[in-house]
Amino acid sequence: MKFYVIYSFDVLDGESVKPLQPPNVKAWDLTETDESYDYDYLGPEYEKGKHRKYCRMMSKESFKRFIDGTFLIMEDIETMGSITDLGWMPAFAFRSEDEEFHIIQQGAYVTPIPEHPEGKEFTKAMTSKNWELIKKALLNMYG
Repeated sequence: MKFYVIYSFDVLDGESVKPLQPPNVKAWDLTETDESYDYDYLGPEYEKGKHRKYCRMMSKESFKRFIDGTFLIMEDIETMGSITDLGWMPAFAFRSEDEEFHIIQQGAYVTPIPEHPEGKEFTKAMTSKNWELIKKALLNMYG
């Protein structure tokens, strides 16, 4: 199984982004930075915060290290999926429970991509039943 991950976070001005960067950050594509920060409307203490968004295809082992390193937990909610460089894909939402005052948001959209028979397209291999089985297994491990 592989995992396509979109990971993002926002912190207040004056806080470092380094503690929240994903493990092995150089292997990730950085797709958004501070110009995409959009929490200024919350008031003066939120002005000039920092934003980062990364994406990456990961092996099962890399994904586990990512979750262990970011302390994200899986939410049992429906998402609208994610728009990726591979097109639209269904996704599960992960979030932080960190109560630190300087983290505004930290989360990820994760698309598991199972191994499938040679020549069979991912979209045909990923039936509703298969998706629910994967969701249940991931919730048991990361929920």
